[in-house]
Amino acid sequence: MSNKNSLEFDPEEVIIRIKPGLTPDRKWNGNIDINLDAFEDSPLELSQFNALINLAQMMMRVPELLEEDEYIREKFGPYMSNAFNMKVSTVEDKGKTAKLIKFSDFKKAAISKFLEKCSMRIRAYQPNCIISAAVKPNLESAHNSFGQEWDLWLDKGYIDWAVPMNYTRENKIFKENILSMKKELNPKLIDNIIMGIGVYNQNYKSAGQKIIEAQKNNFGGVSIFSYTVFKTDPNYSKKLNKYMN
Repeated sequence: MSNKNSLEFDPEEVIIRIKPGLTPDRKWNGNIDINLDAFEDSPLELSQFNALINLAQMMMRVPELLEEDEYIREKFGPYMSNAFNMKVSTVEDKGKTAKLIKFSDFKKAAISKFLEKCSMRIRAYQPNCIISAAVKPNLESAHNSFGQEWDLWLDKGYIDWAVPMNYTRENKIFKENILSMKKELNPKLIDNIIMGIGVYNQNYKSAGQKIIEAQKNNFGGVSIFSYTVFKTDPNYSKKLNKYMN
């Protein structure tokens, strides 16, 4: 990167550039390119320069890690929501009043609008296609931290099945998530919920107890995560089947 630039960066700076992907009509398509720039004539010592580059590269990895790792999303979600929330207020601009909304509300509305358009397009070409979405099991957290108003998606028919990722090992938390859903959801939507249950993080008895709990609450079915467990340990599925029967 040349030292001559309109933004007048200092030569010791390392710059992370975030470029949004654009549609032909110049609207953001949801994708981003993240690039790193540095000046060749940095006055820093090589070890200091490399340390700064490493830090910048680590920061650049965060969006990718958020997509890949559920644990990191769980930890970062509330922080990111709080960090970007703006206090709702009004702004006077040449006689017009504009309302500022929280970033979390903007994100939630944008995701729902995107899903609505996707659903319409899919159903136009494949009317018999069943559309499902893996979602956060706690509705409040799903709405406020992850932009997933999946109760609305079901109610509006954007999706056919919601698969709450209720992967916790704790029976207490598992049941609390179910109670939260039943409290907030329209009862007619219960049959459209496929309860997600983790087997990668608990033994077959614990998983079996959760399957039974889901059945008691008359959900549309259960989804077991993940198949890798059964592939690597065939005895797990045999023990689970025996426990259930």
